[in-house]
Amino acid sequence: MEHPLSWGERLRLNIHLAMCKNCQRAALQFTFLRSASREYWQGAGDAGQQDRK
Repeated sequence: MEHPLSWGERLRLNIHLAMCKNCQRAALQFTFLRSASREYWQGAGDAGQQDRK
């Protein structure tokens, strides 16, 4: 079951995230996907739809 992390758990997680190259790469990918999704839903994705009309 999910629960809020304790102070110690948050500390361990942050240390892991700072040191783990795979987590750093995943964070960059999540940032890119979040940005691309935001742009798409704010209208950037509609540009191709106008050509089909």
